[in-house]
Amino acid sequence: MSDDYNKLKKFVENLGYKVIESDCDSWHYESRIICNNVRRNPQNRVIYLSHEAGHASIYDFNKEEYIDIFPGFAKDGIKKKVSEIEQEVLAWDEGLKIMRNLQIHVDLKRFAKIKTMCLQGYL
Repeated sequence: MSDDYNKLKKFVENLGYKVIESDCDSWHYESRIICNNVRRNPQNRVIYLSHEAGHASIYDFNKEEYIDIFPGFAKDGIKKKVSEIEQEVLAWDEGLKIMRNLQIHVDLKRFAKIKTMCLQGYL
């Protein structure tokens, strides 16, 4: 795997999460596992892993306030939808910050395309 992927994986592991190579991308705060889809090309794997790292970072640095930050997250209806979208946008933004802090090259057009495609799934 690439140096960029390994830098990001180490960041995630330093947060206390285990990265599992699987057939999907996901973040599981209860079990402290982040899954990364092995079927993606290497550049996309880094982008998706940065997003999941963004979720983990936001959660870990705001555990006590997490539900307050996303007040509708546990409810049904429009409040839940808004909270989900907000959480996703923040995780994408945090993932980009993480990559920049780790000096990982980011193809911003590719990043924006993936981010937009993923966010559309919540609409």
